[in-house]
Amino acid sequence: MRKYRLKPKYIHIVVTGISLIVNIILAIFIYVNNHDVNSKDLQEDVKYREECAQNLLRQIITSELYFPESYDPVTIRVDSIFHGPLTDYNCVTAAKELIDLRRQLPGAENAYKEALNTLKIFGSSDVFWRNADDKKNAEERLITLKENIAKREHIIKNRDSSHDGEFIGWGIAHRYRAKNQGGNVSFSDVLYIVSP
Repeated sequence: MRKYRLKPKYIHIVVTGISLIVNIILAIFIYVNNHDVNSKDLQEDVKYREECAQNLLRQIITSELYFPESYDPVTIRVDSIFHGPLTDYNCVTAAKELIDLRRQLPGAENAYKEALNTLKIFGSSDVFWRNADDKKNAEERLITLKENIAKREHIIKNRDSSHDGEFIGWGIAHRYRAKNQGGNVSFSDVLYIVSP
């Protein structure tokens, strides 16, 4: 009978493989057992947070309604909110202003081109002295607009991202119906951000 001996190199590979398989099986076993417990706790936690949010919203909203007794909640969603570009006040404000400025840009460019063409055609002497002023004002407005756009873009591009991903609170999206000032039932949507 012949004995087979594995080389030390192969023994190391076999032992590592067996160890890897055992670790994977243990990890799956631990994940499955903990996942069941965590999901039950999570469901209870979500229900509790929604009940607290609903009570808080009922107090806030009914204090501002014309007919508080007509308050009827439709939906309520509670979710975690983390710091990011959409929760950064300076970034959102700059983005809103940037949208408005970019809407104004084509009109300012057209006004400048029109003033420039008018100046080329009619000149700025005698009766047409105002053409030079119109061109100058349109050019100043265009330059100011482009500078403001650049400033807002700089704010957005260079925002402080060191806090991104940090928990900042819960977002409560709520839809409800209630009677308005005229006594008609209407729907309203509100979003509250509640910090811990």
